[in-house]
Amino acid sequence: GKNPVWILEDLATADCVFSGPQRPMAFDEAASVLDMLARLHAQYWESPMLADDGPLNWVLRTVTGWHLDYMKMVLQPNNWAFYLSLPRGTAVPYALKSDPARLDRPLDAQWAFHRTQPQTLGHGDAHTANIYFNRKGGGLIDWEMRRCPWFHDVTYFIVSSLDVVDRRNWDRALLQHYLERLKAYGAPAPGFEHAFYYYRREILYGYVLFITNGDGTRKFADYRDFIV
Repeated sequence: GKNPVWILEDLATADCVFSGPQRPMAFDEAASVLDMLARLHAQYWESPMLADDGPLNWVLRTVTGWHLDYMKMVLQPNNWAFYLSLPRGTAVPYALKSDPARLDRPLDAQWAFHRTQPQTLGHGDAHTANIYFNRKGGGLIDWEMRRCPWFHDVTYFIVSSLDVVDRRNWDRALLQHYLERLKAYGAPAPGFEHAFYYYRREILYGYVLFITNGDGTRKFADYRDFIV
């Protein structure tokens, strides 16, 4: 038959450590993940394979399809109010609690900005709980795959994976490291000032997701029911 067979490496070994929100990430660990992302991004930087008529056209873009629908759903007033009622809601500024449209509008602007940037192949969900480390460095699990700009992965990874104090102290150096590795792997890396601007713009995406993404206390039968 033509049924595919997947042979996967067993990562549940003594040599492998999984990341997560309660495990502070060291600078060298974060740098190893960014090196890996740079290698991935450089390999597919503006590749014809990612064109709508290319062999990887099945990979979802950040700005179309169910991903965009999902981002619209999470800011619907009923969904927003529910997640703000959880303990995480105490950290949300008062001005945003009653007006999720203040986040929806800049997110729309950010998706439009994505369309103007060089596209590459991204992991799509590079947050701290999808990272592991072994003697070779960092690795990624639970791939969602995106046709996206480089900063979609890089920003989500840095902001979700580092303690706030560490992120403030390290993000510029880590971003510079990523850009140097991106260039070393053959992609036309942007200058640091432009890259730092792109990185800061993308923070909003992870901020919204970490407030509204499910934690098991609420399930939607079909998220499309909540799309206006």
